[in-house]
Amino acid sequence: MLNIMKKWTFMRKNQPAVFREVPDLFPEQAESAMTENADEQKHYHGEILCRHLLDGIAAIEIIRNSLLDSGTRLAGEQGTLDEIALHNSETRRYMQELCSVLDDISEHADKGLDYTQKLVSVLGQINQNINNIERLANQTNLLAVNSAIEASHVGSRGAGFSVIAREIKQLSGEIQDEAVNITTFTGKIKSHAKAIHTDAEDNQKLVCSIRDIAVQAEDRLQNMITSSSRMEAIIRFVAVQQFLNTVKLDHVIWKGDIYRRLLDGNADLSVNDHTQCRLGKWYYANEGQRFIGHDAYRKLERPHRLVHLSGRLALEARAQGSLHDEELHLSAMEDASREVIENIDDLLASISY
Repeated sequence: MLNIMKKWTFMRKNQPAVFREVPDLFPEQAESAMTENADEQKHYHGEILCRHLLDGIAAIEIIRNSLLDSGTRLAGEQGTLDEIALHNSETRRYMQELCSVLDDISEHADKGLDYTQKLVSVLGQINQNINNIERLANQTNLLAVNSAIEASHVGSRGAGFSVIAREIKQLSGEIQDEAVNITTFTGKIKSHAKAIHTDAEDNQKLVCSIRDIAVQAEDRLQNMITSSSRMEAIIRFVAVQQFLNTVKLDHVIWKGDIYRRLLDGNADLSVNDHTQCRLGKWYYANEGQRFIGHDAYRKLERPHRLVHLSGRLALEARAQGSLHDEELHLSAMEDASREVIENIDDLLASISY
């Protein structure tokens, strides 16, 4: 583009503005006029090529806008990804709480098993002692009966002892009856305690089974979170990639506007600087600052500033009629533009997802 502009500018500088008619007389003059007309035709042909080339940049603008729309949609999806990440985090926290609760239940279930086992053991000891009491009471009853028999042999002198023996026998019988009742009650308690113990064992097995399932679910959840994070990183990378490719096209279009102004003789010297374009706003904002650790990012600022500065200086040089300075500034603009694109490509190559 710059070479075509150079040729067109040179021919415009050295050629008249209108075509001449080729005179009929003087062959030497006719040949000179034909040469001038041929040069003028080349000049206008160069201008036509420049204009068509600039019109072709409109197609690049369409591509740029398509990339921009796609990047904008991807950026919008990042909000959805953030929401997914939040739900994943909350779900993982709830799953961890569930496992903690199941651990507590399992611990209490273990204690419940211990308590029921102790209860059954104590009941066994109680029954054993009741049996001993019943046995001793039975022995006491037998002694009382024997004593009563012996007292009957001694006649009236053993009457008092016989009364005591009868009372002992009565009390012994009552003790035996109560022992039987207590044994019945403790037997029922023991039966219920064993049922509780069996239920506790079943509950403990169920809790352990649920705990195993919860652990497996937590592992699957972690896999899902890992996949979601990977997907999020890829989408963010593609969004950045599309954005940086968009700003490369931005600067092609921006330079095309500079050339069109020069071609049209537009006296408007107002152009945005390197902080006002899309790349500049990104570069100096938080989103761009996260790449400050990349060497290509740090190298981007100087040539980017020079692109905008050189374009503005080229317009000023044209306004002052200095075609030499105009060419110098356009060359500087193109060199800086190539460096900007190279640094953007290097930045893209250094970004991973």
